[in-house]
Amino acid sequence: MALTKVTGAGVGTLDSATITSATISNQLTDVNMSTGSVLQVVHSSSGTNVALANDISTFADAHQASITPRATSSKIVVLGSVSGDVTNGNYRAMRYRIMRAISGGATTDIYQRNYHMYGGNAAGTHNIDNTELFVLDSPSTTSELTYKIQGAHQTGSSQSGTYDGFLNRYSLSTLILMEIAG
Repeated sequence: MALTKVTGAGVGTLDSATITSATISNQLTDVNMSTGSVLQVVHSSSGTNVALANDISTFADAHQASITPRATSSKIVVLGSVSGDVTNGNYRAMRYRIMRAISGGATTDIYQRNYHMYGGNAAGTHNIDNTELFVLDSPSTTSELTYKIQGAHQTGSSQSGTYDGFLNRYSLSTLILMEIAG
C-alpha cells in the first residue's frame, strides 16, 4: 500500500511541472491516513523488582508508558506483558490490571485479569510466569495518556498466611502502545 499519492492538474499524462513539494508532503498528514492505519508506536520495558504488599487489596505498579494521541477519533492498542512470582499463603494467585490516566488525572481501570497462577495450599511452592495483557482503548482525547500495568495478590476459597509476591522478578514487564487512526 502506497503512503503517498501523486496528483496532477490535467487528465492523461503528468509532467514534472505539475508536481510540487506541497502536493506530495500534504498527502502524508495524519488526516489523510486511512482508518486502521498505525499513526505511532511507543515501546517501553522495566525489570525493576517490585515486592507486593502482604494483602489481597493493594496493587503495585509493574510498569508504565505514555502516548499522546493525534486525534480524538484514534484508538489505542495496549499490549502488555507482566512477570509475576507468587508463593506462600492459602490458595494464592495473582491479579493484574491496566490503568489509564489522562493528563496525570484520575486513573480508570480499563482491563483486569484475575486468578492467574492460581495455586493450592502448599506453602513455599513458587508460581512464576509471564502474563500477556491486551486491550483496545477509545479514550476520545488528544491529551497525554499514561497506561500502567499493576499487580496484586488474589486468593481463592481461604485467605490466610503470609503472601509473598513480586512483579518483574525473573523477567521484564513490557508495554507497547499503538495509536490507530479512527
